[in-house]
Amino acid sequence: MTDSERRQEARKKERLALVFHYAQEKCEVNTLDVSRGGTLLQTPVLFPSGTLLILECPSLCSQGQAIRLLAKVVRATKGFTERQALSGMGLAWVRAYSSSGEEHLKEFLIDKLGYDAADTGSIQQAPTGDFVYDFPKGLEPLPSETGVSDPTRLSDYQDKREHLITMQRGRFKLDVPIIYSVHNMHYRGTLMALGPGGLAVHTKGALPFEFSKVTVRYPLESGPASPRIILFCETEMVLEQFGNEPGFFSARTLGIDELDNPTIFRMHLRALPQKYPRW
Repeated sequence: MTDSERRQEARKKERLALVFHYAQEKCEVNTLDVSRGGTLLQTPVLFPSGTLLILECPSLCSQGQAIRLLAKVVRATKGFTERQALSGMGLAWVRAYSSSGEEHLKEFLIDKLGYDAADTGSIQQAPTGDFVYDFPKGLEPLPSETGVSDPTRLSDYQDKREHLITMQRGRFKLDVPIIYSVHNMHYRGTLMALGPGGLAVHTKGALPFEFSKVTVRYPLESGPASPRIILFCETEMVLEQFGNEPGFFSARTLGIDELDNPTIFRMHLRALPQKYPRW
């Protein structure tokens, strides 16, 4: 069976429970569909294209330990059902591992991904003792193969970044390291804009999707012992990173936890004009 024939086959509309790990964080997620080449993963965070993720399939096989999968992020997708909006990432499979034997790995490839028995002949045993299957390349088109040139994608990125910056007009221009959280997963970023009603962050880590709930732990002063507050936000615009350029998200503030210091954020905002210019 050729690669082009594989791509034309319909994905399996299965919802499979998976666990993925990134930056020492663990997240339980579900697939929206699965194919020989990859999956559409329903997830609360958007990782830059090219990010490698390790996923575990703890309950996909009738015996043995979890199958482990190395996968690459190839695109982000937004979709809708009659009841809710669904956001996800398209992942391309890179390698599958099993520490429970060759037959265990074959069972997963055949029963869950739809491979033929003849397709699994290239399973090998690694020096670690794991049985390993390297997925054929070309089953899922990468972004660079979609016909859109890098200069065009860079221009699109720059245009969207300018639009995101214009959304910050009136907010203060900051450069403050912060921790932001999406569904109990924590990431480092830099607060670039702050105002009474919203903020903006740039980062080279994971990003939330648009209209996601995000919490931002913001230090009111510099220094490790500075008081912090928690801003509860909903994203307005998200810009995925491009090459070495960072990703961004802009968000509106829904609520503030001042941690037993009433009005401290309001007083902080009043002091900002003396330290920072406005966008």
